[in-house]
Amino acid sequence: MTRLPGDGEKVTADTGSARVWNVTEPDRSFARGDFLSVGPSLFRRVREGGRRRARLAWLRRTRPPEVSLHGFRVAVDYQRWSKTMVEVFYRGLYEVDEVEVLRRVVRPGDRVLDVGAAVGVGTMAAAEVVGSDRVWAVEANPELIALADRNFALNGLSPTLIHAAVVPDAHTEDTAQLFLHEHFWSNALFAKVSDARPVSVPARRISELVQELQPNVLVLDVEGLERDLVLGTDMSPVQVLIIETHARYAGRRAASDIVAYGLEQGFAIDLVDGVGETLVLTKRLP
Repeated sequence: MTRLPGDGEKVTADTGSARVWNVTEPDRSFARGDFLSVGPSLFRRVREGGRRRARLAWLRRTRPPEVSLHGFRVAVDYQRWSKTMVEVFYRGLYEVDEVEVLRRVVRPGDRVLDVGAAVGVGTMAAAEVVGSDRVWAVEANPELIALADRNFALNGLSPTLIHAAVVPDAHTEDTAQLFLHEHFWSNALFAKVSDARPVSVPARRISELVQELQPNVLVLDVEGLERDLVLGTDMSPVQVLIIETHARYAGRRAASDIVAYGLEQGFAIDLVDGVGETLVLTKRLP
């Protein structure tokens, strides 16, 4: 791969066809409001902010086919993605919390089922710990399957990728209707906006997947339908549940119901490893 300019070097667009810029650190400069601190730390933040701006300027000008995100090479789809989506990847903000949680929680020897894998970033975070043969990724959006496969190949990983919408056990059909939104991370089995585009996709029932694959770590990121997948499902093989609650639009009640059901099933709330809206329920507290 063509070597990229370092922080202390002049930024140039002439880096060859395989242009990648490292944005592994999320752009959270001054996010905590502590930029008024005086002394060397202030100047360090100013310097780092300047480097981030230089990186962003280089990315926007050159539009590389890949970026480095959380330590992984990740392809950017300029044809389908909006400017907002591209910017999120440029800034290193995509799946920050989920990747952080996975790297804290997943242990060697685990079997990980990642439901709602999208472009596979969280899947790769699990696979780097346990190996590809112990990770399964499920994604409903047909437009993301090839992209996830490409990202796996770029990083020398080969987790099993299943194209399907994971549905509650009460769903009796072999297909489901997925609504595609402008931003792929908003795709869901219900329309959030009036211009969402419906497509028919294969369906897999949650209990069948859990019993078939026997994961002890289950990751759920299905844009507000987490409650419907968790409640009533036999989670006996699962030791750790990592759930994007999406409480902002799924509602706090839905998140509370997930917690209550988890407690009934013998899980405890992991207050250390959970981050933001990423809830961790575990049976293996020390």
